[in-house]
Formats: sequence, structure tokens, C-alpha cells
Amino acid sequence: MAMAQANLIVEIKSLYEVTDVKYLQCIDYTLWEIIENGNAPIVTKTVKGKETVIPPTSIEEKVQRREELKAKSTLLMALHNEHQFKFNSYKEAKTLMQAIENIFRGNTATKKTQKNLLKQQYENFVASNTEVIKKTYERIQKLISQLEMHGEVIHQEEINQKFLRILSQEWIRHTIVWRNKPEIETLSLDVLFCKQTNITSTYMIRNKN
Repeated sequence: MAMAQANLIVEIKSLYEVTDVKYLQCIDYTLWEIIENGNAPIVTKTVKGKETVIPPTSIEEKVQRREELKAKSTLLMALHNEHQFKFNSYKEAKTLMQAIENIFRGNTATKKTQKNLLKQQYENFVASNTEVIKKTYERIQKLISQLEMHGEVIHQEEINQKFLRILSQEWIRHTIVWRNKPEIETLSLDVLFCKQTNITSTYMIRNKN
């Protein structure tokens, strides 16, 4: 069961960043079984043209219903906010998971197309003159993460050089220096971003004084 849980987490990670996996790593085995195999079906009836869920009556049914609702709620919480509403109508965790997979996973051809589009976006990535460095960093970081999810690994030096190249003209004096430093090959993008912002802060303080 632990292996099944791990496999499902990996599978959900591939759903194009629509999920927040931290909500899924804490699910107990019972809930994973419900998500994968289903639980006691929810019984409904139609009253005046409106579908209504019939409440459970026995203790066993009530326990099953609570577990079903917990599994469904966990999946919904794992979805990013903008996607939660469209999936809220699913009454069972198993059908909810199937719907998430059907909409976001896509087939092999779709994945290949998405990967090619992401690669093109990376190659053409630029920062406008009015964009602050933090926004540029966040956009390129997200794009790199999406490429990695599609199996595209970019060398760290290339990522760093790309980031320094695309920054607006106000950064050119700093970026020329950093592009020729030996540590550019190994620094993470996070560290490089922090170093650039620290340089700016120091520069502004000196000018103020």
C-alpha cells in the first residue's frame, strides 16, 4: 500500500501543477484505498427534478460516508484554488480522481505538444523594462519547473546565464560581472536571485547615505 501511495503522489505531481502535493502525502492508507478503489456508493434520489443525496442510516454506512467525504475533501484541497470549483460537483473520491486525470493528464501526443510549447516559451523568454526582478525570477522559475515535470532537464549554468541575460537594462552592470564568475556554473537560481537583490539593496543604501 505504501508503494501505491507513492506512485499516486508521483502521478498527481505530473498533472501540470494543478495540485499541491503536501495535502496528499499525509493521507492514510484507508483514504488511498477509497481514492483508488471506491467506497460504498452514495445513494441519491430525484425530488422535483433535483438530485438529492440520501443520508446514511446504519453506523457502518455513516463511517463509510465520513471516510468518503474525507477522501474527496483531501483531493479538492490538493487542487489549486482556481480548479476547485469545476470539480466540486463530483460526489465520490474515485470519480473525482478520474476526472482530474482525464482533464489534466492528457495523452502522449498532448504531453509532447505541451513540452514543445514550454521549450519554445523558455527560448523566447524575456523580461520587460518595467518588470521587477522578483516577477522575472518567479516566471522563469515556474517555467523551468514545468519543463522538469515534462522530463526536460536544463543545465544549471544555462539557467543562470539565461536569467542574467534577460534582465532589464538597469541590471546590465551587475549581470556582466556575474556572468563571468566561476560559481555561475553551480549556483542555484534561488541563490543567484538573492545575490542580485542583495546587490541592489546595498547599492540603494549607499546612494541614500
